[in-house]
Amino acid sequence: MYKLLSCSHARLGAVAGILLLPAVAVGQTPLIAIDDLVATGAGGSPRFSTDFSSASLGALAEDLTVPGMTFTSDPPGTWIVALTFFSTLADNVLYQPDTPGTLDIAFTTPVTNFSCAFAENQPVGASSLVVTAFSGTTAIGSVVQTTTTGGFGEGVVTFASATAFDRVRLSSILNISPTPTSTPSTPTSTPLPTPITFNKVQEIDAMAGPNAGPQAIALADVNQDARLDVLVVRNDKPEVSVFLNNGGGHFGAANGLATGEGPVAVTAGDFDRDGNLDIAIVNRTAGTVTVHFGNGQGAFDDSGREISVTPDPVGLVAADLNGDDIDDLAVLTDASVSLWKSNGDRTFSPFAPESVSTRGGGAFAIAAGRIDMNASMDLVISNSASDNVSVLLGNGNGTFQAARLEAVGSRPEGLVLADLNGDAQLDIAVVAAGAIADLNVSLLYGHGDGTFEGDIPTTAGVASTAIVAADFDADGRVDLAVTNTGEGGEGAQFGLSILRNDPSGSGTSGNDNGFALSDLFGVAPSVAVRGGDLTGDGRPDLVALDQTGAVIAVLVNTSEAAARCVGDCNSDRHVAADELPTVIRMALGHADLTCANADANQDGSVTINEILRAVNNARTECGGP
Repeated sequence: MYKLLSCSHARLGAVAGILLLPAVAVGQTPLIAIDDLVATGAGGSPRFSTDFSSASLGALAEDLTVPGMTFTSDPPGTWIVALTFFSTLADNVLYQPDTPGTLDIAFTTPVTNFSCAFAENQPVGASSLVVTAFSGTTAIGSVVQTTTTGGFGEGVVTFASATAFDRVRLSSILNISPTPTSTPSTPTSTPLPTPITFNKVQEIDAMAGPNAGPQAIALADVNQDARLDVLVVRNDKPEVSVFLNNGGGHFGAANGLATGEGPVAVTAGDFDRDGNLDIAIVNRTAGTVTVHFGNGQGAFDDSGREISVTPDPVGLVAADLNGDDIDDLAVLTDASVSLWKSNGDRTFSPFAPESVSTRGGGAFAIAAGRIDMNASMDLVISNSASDNVSVLLGNGNGTFQAARLEAVGSRPEGLVLADLNGDAQLDIAVVAAGAIADLNVSLLYGHGDGTFEGDIPTTAGVASTAIVAADFDADGRVDLAVTNTGEGGEGAQFGLSILRNDPSGSGTSGNDNGFALSDLFGVAPSVAVRGGDLTGDGRPDLVALDQTGAVIAVLVNTSEAAARCVGDCNSDRHVAADELPTVIRMALGHADLTCANADANQDGSVTINEILRAVNNARTECGGP
């Protein structure tokens, strides 16, 4: 297959012709090719142009010498100048091989318009080109265009702005599966392995106060030892507790850090760009967010930094909202999201506008991810009072489009973003806490354009509140774990339920729309749960906070299914040569790539340790340590 592109910086509508490159001309099949760049400044005046003449051609994109422009590919060499396509040097092009990467084109003098015509040739599906424009380090916006589906697909993408920009970033998304238009497709099923099992190896004293209220828990490697540590807050105690992982799923004594009154949510992120994880806590009673900055060894500054957020903050998420590679904060209030830019120097300032409406009521939980196939971070929020989910599509500069509402079950609370049906698009699973009996998890399947198909219900336990997604049985399909508060019936003895992703319908307890209610684990009724590899064996484990806020149950995954083979993107127990570059590029931050087994500990990022494990698995056929 190949995907071809011709770009120009010219006045709107002035788009160069599409270049068709023979796939047999070089050893790799090109995905994208560009030629004839022409820049347009304010008022439509031309700035720069090039046809990649003999004076400008080099071996790699970084070697190009074009007056007024510089080219940088990430990873280096993923965009290559083809010297042998045509005998006339002016007809040669810059193309992207079969391994995806991004290309930055910087301009000495800012421009206001960028337009590209592109085409592809692949058996089925459609591909997209993402163009993100920057002024300095700030992303001012992005645009994505998808080709027509199948055969020889074509498209034109244009980015124009009243604000001049001095750099554009090109990236492609190859999707060989057609966009679902009805019930989402599911991966080909295989026989289910033995039951998913966990062993409770420790009950951590969560240091609860006398009048515990809402609680929250998070997992993060705060001391850089490749082990996930536990962070927990309780509503009645102005403190966040940090429990360091000693290995094997066992945790040491708590290190307490002061917060404001009424902490109800906690997360981790690198807010000062020093490579160390920091902690952010929402203080509902105080109407603030407390940020403690880490030193990478498990210790944090004592005083922290306070951000005032009103009215009534209830949750938060850390994510890069403006494309400057620094984690920012999106703080959830009852009916809006307060947006705070991290300045990289341990200070925060509000984005403009400072908040965006959820268009719902009773906001409960928030999550971040790229759900519309572009480089901008998006947000989803559960609204417990209005029985819907808000979808906020990011513009890449800290601003968001007006919220779209997706109807779900009664009183939605906990939610999670994950690819539930294997189509490389993020889906939403949200707990419908008001559905006491059956079908109390709502599934919304993403189309990759910011819209969803649903509400599709499935069954969890009784009185569910929180949810987490992970592949617990290492079959390449994402499963769900749901907490139960035990407020009725037989559910009183179970604090946690597992929903196995089972499109075959062969689950031991029946099947509702692709998920089977698996074993229930005898832990105390719980209100919060997080998942990740706590022991380093490649299996996602669980930590669950009971509803009293007194005990954290540590549950180590002991399922007999084979441990995750890191780097095995298609779950065939083999790491192929073309899978390793995908793992590496995911480690470099390419959110448009997916690999089922790249993130061994399920912490949301791919590290150098996981790259090394993938390389070892390629050598040993997934049989090495």
